[in-house]
Amino acid sequence: MDNEILLSLVEERMRLDAQQKAIDAKRKEFDEKIKEIVPEGVTVVGNYSIDKHGSTVNRLDTAALKKAYPEIIQTYTKGKFELRFKIVELNEVK
Repeated sequence: MDNEILLSLVEERMRLDAQQKAIDAKRKEFDEKIKEIVPEGVTVVGNYSIDKHGSTVNRLDTAALKKAYPEIIQTYTKGKFELRFKIVELNEVK
């Protein structure tokens, strides 16, 4: 592939990333404002239903398990291949 084409694709992707970050930040801002206003439970406003509720999530503390029972972790841990794909603008690398 021609370097100019690749560079053009990467630059456009980076512009999209910047736009997405701005959209995500704005959405988070709106979500926080909505959460402040809406009471817990289901609220209907216009053509929208907003469900706000809390819940407790139980997760396995793998760090504690690894420390207390390393042989169990070794026995029941399996690896998998993952391809990492990341684009970083060179003047931003620290």
